[in-house]
Amino acid sequence: MDLHNMPLLPCSSLSISIAKGLLNFFVYVRPCVCVCDSGLIGEGEVLLVDAVPHLWRPTKLFVFGDSSAATGNNVASLGSDSDICWHSPYGETFPGKPTARFSDGRVLTDFIAKFIAVKSPLAYKIRNAAGYYSKYGMNFAYGGHSRNEDSVYNTTDLFSSVALVTVSGDDNNYNYFNEGFVKDLKRIYDFGVKKILVTNLAPMGCLPRITSVFKSQNLLLQQAVAKLNSETESSSFIILDLYASFTPVFKNKADHLGSIKFKKPLKSCCVGQSDSDWCGRRYDMDGSPMYTVCERNSAFFWDDAHPSQQGWTAVYSNLQATLQQLY
Repeated sequence: MDLHNMPLLPCSSLSISIAKGLLNFFVYVRPCVCVCDSGLIGEGEVLLVDAVPHLWRPTKLFVFGDSSAATGNNVASLGSDSDICWHSPYGETFPGKPTARFSDGRVLTDFIAKFIAVKSPLAYKIRNAAGYYSKYGMNFAYGGHSRNEDSVYNTTDLFSSVALVTVSGDDNNYNYFNEGFVKDLKRIYDFGVKKILVTNLAPMGCLPRITSVFKSQNLLLQQAVAKLNSETESSSFIILDLYASFTPVFKNKADHLGSIKFKKPLKSCCVGQSDSDWCGRRYDMDGSPMYTVCERNSAFFWDDAHPSQQGWTAVYSNLQATLQQLY
């Protein structure tokens, strides 16, 4: 090996490069010679370093959000609107019983976990019962809003993780991406999370006023994320464009191979038998259902607000190119 033709690096630069390699950054350091005058090796002595590429790969998923990502934090309480996810027919496609997912099966959390090749993270509520609460991350999402809980992770967990932050836009709040929301995104980054996926608002309703508000809010998010990436000199913040991913489904367009088309994409699969009934409701007297269910793979929406597993599959297909930015 010809030492004379190798680049000479100061020890400080070499240390940073090695540290980054060990921490799983995208770093490639050519074999080099370090001339060190720090006293650790002795002035004029050389240290041969043979570094190899080491690609960052996430091992955990932390989820913050609402019913579009919830997988078990909602409490099953009689009479609560947020507990319908604990009743059949929710969960019948996956995993075969209700698990507090607002769908017949998998939700966005499950698909993001699939993409980064980890198991879907456990809901915070059942962390202790499972015995391995931080192995694949943690889901703090809660139908209606996010939950703020005590820390259950360390910096190592966070550095090797992806965070998913969801905003579904079904709570009639038209000021989603405000200063507080942006500060929360920055806090997640400051904790040490490597990549942060944040959803924009999916299209809801046909009224021009609502459409205009949602587009305006999505523009604010786009500007906020661009500013965060600029300020942090990183590409850590990534927008999952639900608006663009839902739209071709609603228009019944198959934009690429593998796209799923629905005959009536705006029609719910599980609906109440009357205006006062809803999906999952049963008669108090005999427990008979007060709802009807379609052929589940035929519908984009499961109930009146949440996609079915097949619906999320279609959205996930449209998000593939964006998710590649994680690597």
